[in-house]
Amino acid sequence: LSIAGCDLVALAAEHGTPLYVYDQATMDAAAAAYAAALARFYPGPSGITYAAKAFLCLAIAQWVQRRGLWLDCTGAGEIAVAVAAGLDRRLILVPGVPKSTAALAAALAHAGTLVVDNLVELERIASLARPAQEPLPDLWLRLRPGLAVATHHAFTQTGQEDSKFGMSLEEARRAVRLCQEQGLRVNGIHFHQGSHFHDPQPISPALDLVLEFIARLRRDAGWLPEVLSPGGGWGVAYHESELPHPAIDDYVRFVARQLEEGCRHHNLPLPRLQLEPGRSLVARAGVALYRLGAVKRTAN
Repeated sequence: LSIAGCDLVALAAEHGTPLYVYDQATMDAAAAAYAAALARFYPGPSGITYAAKAFLCLAIAQWVQRRGLWLDCTGAGEIAVAVAAGLDRRLILVPGVPKSTAALAAALAHAGTLVVDNLVELERIASLARPAQEPLPDLWLRLRPGLAVATHHAFTQTGQEDSKFGMSLEEARRAVRLCQEQGLRVNGIHFHQGSHFHDPQPISPALDLVLEFIARLRRDAGWLPEVLSPGGGWGVAYHESELPHPAIDDYVRFVARQLEEGCRHHNLPLPRLQLEPGRSLVARAGVALYRLGAVKRTAN
């Protein structure tokens, strides 16, 4: 058994098991498919983010930088790996809830973007940030749109009203005002509705809600986001019965067109569209190797 000419039995003997093997060619192909789709369907600036929670090591972090992706780091440990890999800080994005004081301090020191989940966290950021500290990361506000997508399990839905993730629209309005008062650079809006979904349709009403909110913020506070991240989590096939894999083009085309039409409707400039492909970027590339330890036989 081999992958890309590498004998997996030999790899297991050399490195021990369990051993996690990722095929770079498969990851390259997925990243290229997303980049091509964004270039084809979205006329504004765009990018994609790799989630470190999928799998992170020095080689993966360096691959992220070579491909021009951003790296989603949750916690001080993942930030430390990104720093050790020599990642440009502009590529390091820190989301998550809750963030410890250590994680916030690491993000302020090393990240290019910090996603603010709630008002308490924003107050902590304001207290930790030092005016002389340069550069501070850009801030995005994570919204809770009140709408989820259909996933395989309720625990992977994140956009519904009772979700623990993100701010209400009123809280986000207060957050923008607080950033303006504190001199913090807030330049993005983020929301996420769930992971491992196959139908992008529910993204449309959430985008409409968010763009309407942005239009009101422009009128009331004179503020516009430069970046909009509608999350990601596009699914893959995990079983033969689920084949073919959901088409990346279908997902990117839908989001790009909905965003472009929504911005036109509200007379908003096109923001940078930052997608989070999730498992569709990396799942097919990963293989776990295990060595058989024992065979147990039962009466059945």
